[in-house]
Amino acid sequence: MANRDGSVVGAPIDARAEIIDVISAVTFHIDVMEFDVARSMYAPGATLSYKSLFGADSPPVAADQFWNHVLTFLPGLDRCFHQTTNFDIHVKGDTAKSRSMVYGCLRLGKELWEQGGLYEHDLIRLTAGWRIRHQAFTQFWERGRDLSSEAAARLAARKKG
Repeated sequence: MANRDGSVVGAPIDARAEIIDVISAVTFHIDVMEFDVARSMYAPGATLSYKSLFGADSPPVAADQFWNHVLTFLPGLDRCFHQTTNFDIHVKGDTAKSRSMVYGCLRLGKELWEQGGLYEHDLIRLTAGWRIRHQAFTQFWERGRDLSSEAAARLAARKKG
């Protein structure tokens, strides 16, 4: 991938493939509702930042806190679909930085909530392989309305009955 100065410095192909697999595994396993597998792609102490969704003043949150929040509504949706593409990966020893484009579509009934934007990941190579230590999402566009409240209500009703 080209650097901002125009020079091309690529990550070793094996590291690049492993990093893409880890980042893609998060959204794939969310989409098939295998949340424990998705969560396992994060390093201990990992943080996430979704300022464009949760407000410019929202600080990064611990991965466990983020997952506890999204699991209050994600399982209440009918379906999710994420696609992550156009990776720009730079590796330095046992650390890496990745930027990629992400598209997400959440469905509840006949309604869709779509978003697109930039993912930025800081990764670390552990004994188990590459893991995410920080993930940031910057939203570039959105179509539809936020369906998380209705999905949370649906999930709560399922749990009651």
